[in-house]
Amino acid sequence: MTDTIGLLNPGSMGSAFGAQLSARGYIVLWCPDGRSDTTRRRAERACLEPEALPEHVSRSDVLLSLCPPAAAEETAAPVAELGMVGAGTIYIEASAISQSRVQCIADHLAPMPVIDAVVVGSPLVGGKQPTGSPNLSPAPMCGPTSQAAPSAKMLSRTARRGPPPSDHRN
Repeated sequence: MTDTIGLLNPGSMGSAFGAQLSARGYIVLWCPDGRSDTTRRRAERACLEPEALPEHVSRSDVLLSLCPPAAAEETAAPVAELGMVGAGTIYIEASAISQSRVQCIADHLAPMPVIDAVVVGSPLVGGKQPTGSPNLSPAPMCGPTSQAAPSAKMLSRTARRGPPPSDHRN
């Protein structure tokens, strides 16, 4: 498997998700610029590969944004500013935000396809045991639907899919 995932925010949920992707054979990149020592240790434990943002974006088949809802647009902004939309690169917005906010992000990242795939749940940290996996609900927001297929395959390997509870989206 040669798919490369660019994890845009390796916080507690993002690094847990990244660890699952790494364990399933994906190359998972993260950008250490401006990140804390805690985040650096978390990314290292999850087997994530550090890469400066321009290389992170250019090497990734999929860019995965999984961050606190208040930071979703701020996380997407540097990607949009780079203007480095690679052929076939897909942006997955997995933060628990409203569809209108995802559409705003998609507008800024156009023509890169953006998929709304909200993750609901919490990471397996501090001794938590799995009772399933984070809940994902992929729904293409812009770009050809056919481009969503590889991302859906990646997501299906890490979590069960289903509709998110409506009260979990901001």
